[in-house]
Amino acid sequence: MSEFRNGLMSIVGAMPDVEIYLVGGPTGAGKTVLSRAIASAKRGLTLHLDNYFVDEPNVRTSTSTLYGRGPQWDHPLSVDLELATQNLTDLLDRGFARVPKFSFANNKRLGYGVHKLLSKKSVIVEGIHALTLQRRLTESSRTVYSIFVDARIDVRRKRISDRDSHHRNRPLSDFERRFYFIRIAEKRWILAQRRLASLVLDTSSGTFQVIENRKRVANRPV
Repeated sequence: MSEFRNGLMSIVGAMPDVEIYLVGGPTGAGKTVLSRAIASAKRGLTLHLDNYFVDEPNVRTSTSTLYGRGPQWDHPLSVDLELATQNLTDLLDRGFARVPKFSFANNKRLGYGVHKLLSKKSVIVEGIHALTLQRRLTESSRTVYSIFVDARIDVRRKRISDRDSHHRNRPLSDFERRFYFIRIAEKRWILAQRRLASLVLDTSSGTFQVIENRKRVANRPV
């Protein structure tokens, strides 16, 4: 465990100091673990895009010949990215924001809570669509560093199954159907975000390994 943590913190320690860290990648890759490490090292605040899902009746759908029509939770319009951007701007400009809280047990937003950011600290945005925020944030002259976390599909499949059953109260009997729609979303919207990343990591082996390091920061000379 210490070797894993030391390796991870070495990667995080080499990251530049910026206002915003965007941590994206497919489901089950390791985004949450990395975000926690960045928040610890940079003493920053994390915004989890999972809290910005819309209520289930408003979730977009996808259609397949195998499973018919089903809720597409990973569709970009199933997440309120406008509110996430506004919350992020408020945190950096005002030091606080009214952030939503989403319940996976109820598949709806339960309410809001006030998040506060210490002066001159960073915000880490974590979620499958995090890197899509890059353009609108750099247009507002924010310094942004984008990280894409990936892993082999078989590894992620196991992690997603464990997460759904242990933490999201979702039946394993419906897992194949849910995973089918996850894969649709990855191919359409998620995996292409890799090209936006300054740093690409892979966790297939159980550790964080650097795959690509382009050493660039948006809106800052490198």
